[in-house]
Amino acid sequence: EFRESRYQRCFPPQTKKLSSSSSASARSTTVFSSASTRPPSEMLRLVTPYIAWGYPSLKTVRELVYKRGHGKINGQRVPLIDNSIIERELGKFGIICMEDLIHEIYTCGPHFREVNRFFWPFKLSSPPRAA
Repeated sequence: EFRESRYQRCFPPQTKKLSSSSSASARSTTVFSSASTRPPSEMLRLVTPYIAWGYPSLKTVRELVYKRGHGKINGQRVPLIDNSIIERELGKFGIICMEDLIHEIYTCGPHFREVNRFFWPFKLSSPPRAA
């Protein structure tokens, strides 16, 4: 499941806290979330007016990771241009390439949490304005 933050300045305090705890506090950012990581129904009920959420297809996950994927290494945003970066950071979990990352995110595998922490929030382009 992924969430995209839409509005930042008009968040109520509780919603702002939930949004920042999921790393999607900036406008037009997306993060992955597993339904088993916290009670999703209560959280989604509070933030539904401010986010878009749903279950991504394998194609969507693959496109996000390949086109906009960045890793978090020592607090730095590092583009995922080489599998050696992934192997160095996540090799101890058996994740050595981009396809392993995609598989772990899409299937919510046993190391979903570690992989999700490794990803920097995906920055998306702003949606077009309606005329």
